[in-house]
Amino acid sequence: MLTPVLHFTSCKTETESEKKLVSEKASLAEATTVRDTPMMLGTSIYKHLENKANLSVYRNALTIKLKELLMGTEGPYTLIVPTNEALRNLSTNDLDESFLKKYIVKGKMTTAFLVKRIREHGGVYTFVALAGNELKATRDGMDIMILDPFGNEASLKFTDYLAENGVVHTIDTFLK
Repeated sequence: MLTPVLHFTSCKTETESEKKLVSEKASLAEATTVRDTPMMLGTSIYKHLENKANLSVYRNALTIKLKELLMGTEGPYTLIVPTNEALRNLSTNDLDESFLKKYIVKGKMTTAFLVKRIREHGGVYTFVALAGNELKATRDGMDIMILDPFGNEASLKFTDYLAENGVVHTIDTFLK
């Protein structure tokens, strides 16, 4: 009689351990999903910048005028923003308004939009940023590459963070 009780207790412990493991896996999956899910509508492009520590260099360099643009309801805009790592070798003097505007484009350009336009335009889609600089989007395998007029290229890394006033993509280097 003692053996079945011990056996039952042993099964109950395994069941509790299994439940705990399943619960931990579910929590991990949920955390990963939340982290990797694009931002929900109802937030601004600027709010996205505030929530991402790896975009603080660009965010902190924004002028009041550009902050208002990225916080506002006008738009939509696409922000192709370099990460802190991409901007690490630039001085604060380099991060003036004309430089910052090189990464803001009028219109909502999701990755699906860019892929479609690249295909429709024979492999290269050209667009103009608010600073007046021409940028080109191309494909390199599965990656979308952004090229500046000087031949510098950056790969879109984290993409399609949707905001009420547009969309945000990050790039791994700065463009001129």
